[in-house]
Amino acid sequence: MEVKKALVLSGGGGKGAYQIGAWKALREIGFEPDMVIGTSVGALNGALIVMDKYDEALDIWENMGMEKVFTSFAENEIPEDVNMDAKISMLAMEIIKSGGAEIGPLQDLVHNMMDESLMRSSKIQYGLVTTKFPQIKATQLFTPDMPEDTIADYILASAACFPFVKTKKIGDSSFVDGGYTENMPLKMALDAGATDVVVVDISSAPDPMIVRDTTNIHYIRSKALTSEGQLNTSKMLMFDKELSKIYMEQAYLDTLKEFDMLDGYIYSFKKGEKFNMSEYEQQSRKLFKKIFCCLPCEGHIERMARENIVNYMGKCVENPFEHFSNTMLCAEAAANIFKIDTRVIYSVQELSSKILNSFEEANEEKLKEGKIDYLVRFIDPVFIDNLKHNLDLLEKRKIVVEISKLLISGKIDDKQKNKIWLVGIPFPELICASIFCASTIILQNNKFGGA
Repeated sequence: MEVKKALVLSGGGGKGAYQIGAWKALREIGFEPDMVIGTSVGALNGALIVMDKYDEALDIWENMGMEKVFTSFAENEIPEDVNMDAKISMLAMEIIKSGGAEIGPLQDLVHNMMDESLMRSSKIQYGLVTTKFPQIKATQLFTPDMPEDTIADYILASAACFPFVKTKKIGDSSFVDGGYTENMPLKMALDAGATDVVVVDISSAPDPMIVRDTTNIHYIRSKALTSEGQLNTSKMLMFDKELSKIYMEQAYLDTLKEFDMLDGYIYSFKKGEKFNMSEYEQQSRKLFKKIFCCLPCEGHIERMARENIVNYMGKCVENPFEHFSNTMLCAEAAANIFKIDTRVIYSVQELSSKILNSFEEANEEKLKEGKIDYLVRFIDPVFIDNLKHNLDLLEKRKIVVEISKLLISGKIDDKQKNKIWLVGIPFPELICASIFCASTIILQNNKFGGA
């Protein structure tokens, strides 16, 4: 069977820089698509890829701002000290008063960067999705389906996120954002014969994946940005060069991980670093057995906690820490809780050192008396969902410190185990983080002859 490579780009507004970071990595890997299909900002980025305007794409997103998209920000000088929340409020007022924001600068950008002859002569097939209005009917178009001198207009139609911006009229028809009907145009690529697909998803909620036996699909979506809330809906209207830099750097690493050029899940490790987790793995296994009995758990609370922790690690096995990925996920849980930068390629030793430094800083702030008691007092299956929404209020870093100190100490009594189990039911990541922190401290003490 002939291999037909496709790059599929979702909609996501101001998060579009992520797709350019992914493109940077794909260029280095040597992935050359035969087809690029996008929705909304994905249609804009897709056109840049088809025209091979990499430097122009970098320039657009490295200098992105609200004034590059919205007329009101281009025409009115906004003080530098006005933060993004205030800018969004200003934009919201315009949308309410005018029935949609004017996007003159974006229209100029799309028309100026368009080279129709290059698009039509490219060996890369180009497609986009927009939505016919008011019928709300998906409109899938490839380059030959668009009349001369209309490709830029159809890109703007694909990105017309009504009611935030006004509808786009082309001929006798009106269009709104393609995201209303097909935000991730994967099926369009598959129906066009794609057999090897890279999907770059910046949507607020991932679309259900379409799997076909004849298709190899690489799915790139940032676990790091998702955990930070960076891919939520509110970011869609935030056009900012600093955010764009974050998105591009993260996408570059996420893409290399997807193609097995780096290790890691949320964080990025040099290739082969998972094998350097061996000593941490052995120590973590001991600590896990210190918390949970070796025999099948008879107690309901212990069983729930154990199952949740094992499921969090992504390995539903009877004996956790038999795989390197278990320990690496625990390291990443700790790094994430201590807010260590995800946009760096680490060795195991480098990340462990950063975790330990952050742990020691958190340890200097003493946990209030009975803090863990306060946490577990309300942990009951009825209240678990409510507690998850208030995770930030529970001082999770200091809870990790306290549980780690329990693990480092001698034998843990039944009362202490019960507290750990109760924390592990709604917050398995805290237990995983504690296990790795405790393992790191124990190994360091052993290495330097500490207590």
